[in-house]
Amino acid sequence: MVGGVAEAVEPCGDTTRPGVGAAPPADGAASLPERVGAFVREHVMPYEDTLDAGGPAADAVLRSLRERARRAGLWALPLPAELGGQGLGLARYATFAEAEGASDHGPAALGSAPLLDVTMLRRHGTARVHEAYLTRLVSGELRTCYAMTEPDVPGTDPFLTGTRATLRPDGSWRLTGRKWFTSGAGGADLVTVLARTDGAPPDREGLSLFLVPTASPGFRVVRELPVLGGAASGRSSSTAYGCRATILSGRGAPRSPSPVSGSNSAVRCAVCAGSGRRSGPST
Repeated sequence: MVGGVAEAVEPCGDTTRPGVGAAPPADGAASLPERVGAFVREHVMPYEDTLDAGGPAADAVLRSLRERARRAGLWALPLPAELGGQGLGLARYATFAEAEGASDHGPAALGSAPLLDVTMLRRHGTARVHEAYLTRLVSGELRTCYAMTEPDVPGTDPFLTGTRATLRPDGSWRLTGRKWFTSGAGGADLVTVLARTDGAPPDREGLSLFLVPTASPGFRVVRELPVLGGAASGRSSSTAYGCRATILSGRGAPRSPSPVSGSNSAVRCAVCAGSGRRSGPST
């Protein structure tokens, strides 16, 4: 990799077993938010320019940072232990999300980035989806993103969704439409897409979530849309769909959707608070 990475933080506990490594500190030891904050400052921030630029050099740096996080016992802290995370959950994550979010690249470097996607797929995915993707998402082997916003639609009102999902004679689904401001689509392996199975905008019914591997024929990233300087939280994509998909929730799905969007807002606010605090003192 380019330039190397600063000396690793010493591991805490046995990090060879899933779910181990983030036990409460002994008396006098640094708290979890302190350890996360120190890791971000010492290991992630020095490489932000490289990570912001993207490409092979950024991928190499990110791989190295993730290995450092594993050795420090800080990898995938809020993700389920049975999938290779440390099982701290959303409530505990809130205590150190701000420290992690001091860098746009903190969640990716520390393995927390797929938390909401893993939560959604775990609740609503089929057994095949669980087997194919969940452990690979938690390990960092695969990356995900979420596509809801569409061109010519104000804001992110889901009831204005026009992307169409059509049930085919063989029982599969085909998506047709376009999304934009899909953060992370350029480097993602999977995308969760909000699409309409019935009705027309602005109907409140007929909306479903679909899982699309980005390698699927008919999926394409049209162009990158840099915003807020093009950093990790400010680089999104315009994406087009003419491909097969797996339904997760809504019409024909085994369970109705859960309010993941509410969790998403809470998590994003907590993470973004770290960037806000870093930019200057509060008034």
